[in-house]
Amino acid sequence: MKALIEALNLPEDNKLFIDGAWVQSNSPHRYSVIDPGTSIPLMSNAIACADDIEKAVHSSTQGQQNWQELTPSERALCLFDLARALEECLQEFATVEAIDTGKPYSEAQGDIQVCIDFLRFYAGLCDKIHGETIPIDPTQMSFTIKEPVGVTLHIIPWNFPLFTCIRGIAPALAAGCSVIIKPSEHAPASILKFAQLTAEINFPSGVINVITGFGLPTGELLCQHPAIKHITFTGSKKTGTQVLKCAANNMTTCTMELGGKSPAIVFGDADIDSAVEDVFVASFLNSGQVCSCASRIILDRSIKNVFSEKLTSKVANSDMGHGMTDRQFAAINNQTQLDKIETFVNQAIQEGAEILIGGKRHIDPEHPNGLYFLPTIIDNLPPDSALLTQEIFGPVICLQTFEDEEQAVCLANNSEFGLQAGIYTRDVTRALRISKKIDAGQVNINQYYTSEVYIPFGGNKSSGFGRECGAGAVENYLKIKATSINLNIE
Repeated sequence: MKALIEALNLPEDNKLFIDGAWVQSNSPHRYSVIDPGTSIPLMSNAIACADDIEKAVHSSTQGQQNWQELTPSERALCLFDLARALEECLQEFATVEAIDTGKPYSEAQGDIQVCIDFLRFYAGLCDKIHGETIPIDPTQMSFTIKEPVGVTLHIIPWNFPLFTCIRGIAPALAAGCSVIIKPSEHAPASILKFAQLTAEINFPSGVINVITGFGLPTGELLCQHPAIKHITFTGSKKTGTQVLKCAANNMTTCTMELGGKSPAIVFGDADIDSAVEDVFVASFLNSGQVCSCASRIILDRSIKNVFSEKLTSKVANSDMGHGMTDRQFAAINNQTQLDKIETFVNQAIQEGAEILIGGKRHIDPEHPNGLYFLPTIIDNLPPDSALLTQEIFGPVICLQTFEDEEQAVCLANNSEFGLQAGIYTRDVTRALRISKKIDAGQVNINQYYTSEVYIPFGGNKSSGFGRECGAGAVENYLKIKATSINLNIE
């Protein structure tokens, strides 16, 4: 594995990407990034300071003005070129993503393909952004135009780095905005590689800048900057709240995609085998390090035993290893997250919960220093258990039981979060009836995950506000100007 990491030729000491070039930080402080599957160091990155951020914002301000002055067709061509360049390097990017995040290679490969799809989808929208005329009376003419908001900030999490990055910046670029990207300190490699790709294809300078560092001070300084006109944030509710406080000082608009504690409801008439297969993916994709994953499985009592036995059997027959071995389960991204998962599970055990499978760390014989936790299914939790209310962000799911529809809905909505839900039943009328009652941004029936590109994605309640994906995401980065003309003047 060490030889594979060395073959990637990742820079040992990364600089900041500003104005289309790599720039040395004015700060002497740096941090290290590891491969979580082995704990082998990957790279060292700069912790950007206030001077660095001023340079990036100045570059983005000028870059945005130049970008806005291009025709929509010219911006579209730039995005199509970027998609094509990324597609040519898909396997290399997938390898970097798998090693940096810890996820299985095939999942990383799928993530990069969706990034390409995002770029092409929003490239196609560049020349379809327009205002409208508004009829008032014969003596007036009124119309609107849509303008880019300006410089936008994108704060990226560690679980889907490039995927989340492109999901946010593609509609911003289509709208005519420039972007500053602040990747997570735990998994910045694919975004830094993406920055290099933009330089190699001569993407307009200043339109895409990348600043590395921690939430403090780097992230806070960026969020507080008055030249930032919109912030797109993906992460925890706790950090999101701090971002909002910083943004409030400058009345900066935000799109917030925060945590989840999403339910999957399985009724007695569901196709059990199909539901088990789907719930397995819904719960354990990327080892459960997915904001929208199904972490609460709410089962009709009539099928509780058979469903839990089948799901437990599937987990027992799965395998685990380094992401590049492409097994079903791979590493947890960082030590802090691994410790958090273990703490929650141990607390549940102390509360008297039943561990059906898993429940502890895994030592990989090939990589004993890797960060692994066994896929875990927990039953008989007390109703007030933290595992039922707080986002764990790991391969841990909780089983609950219901007697009727009303109780199923009550259990599903018994969370401060409202990101996603799944319903499994052959009764379409019931499915639609339950869907209306569930307070979540997405509800999927007889499936859990759906197209990432075309369908609006975002949460209710503490899961945030605003929507990403789909054509409507461009509106996050536009402002409307209304103009009215008096036609009575001779």
